[in-house]
Amino acid sequence: MIFGDKSKKIETYAKKGKSAKIIPLLTDRKKDVRMSAIKALGNIGDDHCVNNLLLLLGDPDPEIRRQTAASLGDIGKDVCKTHLQSRVKQETDEKVLDAMHDSIMRISAKVGYVK
Repeated sequence: MIFGDKSKKIETYAKKGKSAKIIPLLTDRKKDVRMSAIKALGNIGDDHCVNNLLLLLGDPDPEIRRQTAASLGDIGKDVCKTHLQSRVKQETDEKVLDAMHDSIMRISAKVGYVK
């Protein structure tokens, strides 16, 4: 299956809220597919999405970590904020740190307070 096909499937699954169909694509060998899956899970935002995205905060690829942080910010749950705050202390990539801080601020704004 080529990326275009997987991309369309991810889009379709996301519209239907089928996170279980997207989660296996988080380990696809193609980075573009992984990035699309991360974005889609950020839009769905159920507990399965959150749990699987949290694991990716430790991914060796900084682009994957950056997109994961952004998707967690899109979900906006307090648990996402807690994990992002914890990972900030370990993160060394500036772009990932920026995405983490942005997501923390977006989540805080949704909750109605800023720490």
